[in-house]
Amino acid sequence: MTDPLLRQELLDPDVLSGLLETDWVGRTLHTYRTLPSTNAHLLSMAEEAPPGAVIVAEEQTGGRGRLGRRWEAPPFRALLFSVLFRPAGGVGDAALATLTAGIAVAEAIARQGGPPARIRWPNDLVVGDRKVCGILSEYSSRGPSLVVGIGLNVNQTDQELPPGAASLRSCAGRPLSRAPLLAAILSGLEVWWNRMVREGFGPIRERAEDLSSLIGRSVTLDLGEKKVEGIATGIGAGGGLLIGVGRERKEYFTGEVVRVRPLATE
Repeated sequence: MTDPLLRQELLDPDVLSGLLETDWVGRTLHTYRTLPSTNAHLLSMAEEAPPGAVIVAEEQTGGRGRLGRRWEAPPFRALLFSVLFRPAGGVGDAALATLTAGIAVAEAIARQGGPPARIRWPNDLVVGDRKVCGILSEYSSRGPSLVVGIGLNVNQTDQELPPGAASLRSCAGRPLSRAPLLAAILSGLEVWWNRMVREGFGPIRERAEDLSSLIGRSVTLDLGEKKVEGIATGIGAGGGLLIGVGRERKEYFTGEVVRVRPLATE
């Protein structure tokens, strides 16, 4: 049975619009009870939609994560939404947009009194070592369009979460109101996207490093055909993960971090 406290807090577009402190992100906003995928829906209308358009769903039946994984959450518990951007740098901006979104989500959680969330490259946020958020950025040459999809576990109980995952509620010990949190994320997205347009990737790179859960730790990066083990030393100029092996340091743009360990000196 759905928790009545959470069931009554539907994401109403009029309420969300009243909470927004943005000029363009979220000023076109549509909410749905159920969608197969907010990313797919927004991509289908991306040529006609204005920059900053947002699609929100209470439930996704075909939500997708990175590497084709499914993203599932019970209705009325999570934030499931996608935002449209018009990138100047083409498909290369997808990785940068993912990190920009990670910053916006982490900072919004902190502003709303949630637990400290950190960015786990390339597209997750974690509290401790448990995943609370996934980000999927998809580029289309039509427009051109860059759709950034965000799935954030907000009010799920431990019983509603898959192994290795957490929600803000399970970490904080109390429910969080989703509408102010979503408005704060959209405001942060606009601030950081505008800053990237004005100043380039440098400020985003620095802030992503500040919020990283990996930098300074020993990691194993699975590239499919091989694994790389070394020290995560930073975020590269292209948004990749910098890993030091011996005296060499290399930026990796693909792969999945499958193991994270503290340094022996910690």
